[in-house]
Amino acid sequence: MKSSGRSMTAPLEIAFVSHILLVSSLACQSGGYLADYTFQASAMRVSHETGPERETVVPTIAEMTFADDSVECTWKINDYGVRVELSDKTTHPISILWTEAGFRDEAGKEQRLFVSRAFEDKGASVERFDIDGQQRAEFWIFPWDYKTGNPPRALFVPPGYSVGKTSEEIVGLAAPVVGKTIRFEIPMVIGDARYDYTFTFTATKVSARGLRKFVPT
Repeated sequence: MKSSGRSMTAPLEIAFVSHILLVSSLACQSGGYLADYTFQASAMRVSHETGPERETVVPTIAEMTFADDSVECTWKINDYGVRVELSDKTTHPISILWTEAGFRDEAGKEQRLFVSRAFEDKGASVERFDIDGQQRAEFWIFPWDYKTGNPPRALFVPPGYSVGKTSEEIVGLAAPVVGKTIRFEIPMVIGDARYDYTFTFTATKVSARGLRKFVPT
């Protein structure tokens, strides 16, 4: 394997908040809890070539943003789905091959992704998307059986897990996630070469966080 010459970067612990999807007209009042997770994150890019031309690159990590010489990728993850913003750092288009992208959940189950350009898109999943040079695009991505289930599954926790729960109960429900890993694999064509990107997130800690309670108006 041919190395890019970049040194391996130690995984970075990243904290983000698990949120509940709200779809109606809402007002706020005090109360309620959500689970806060800390994640250890890593990423890797591997060229699709074989033999001595095969190349591995470890992107740099800053908070929830991964970057190499071609792509900058910012992740925002909650229990409803995953929002990812991809920026083309080159001067030519980058093609994202969403139909070949994959997801491994915390139980180790492999599945494909449902991809949309809008938060609540009910249409067909995006199959392939081209980003022009020096431009960016934002996507919502959902594990396929989470999106199509009835009711849809949430990442890490069951639907409605925070309803009527104390902070201690929230931590107890979310605690089994600690030590579990989710992984996204996204192939891209950059110029005339294909690269497979892998993004991995492992939960290392969970705590309860108070928030405002939202009620329909």
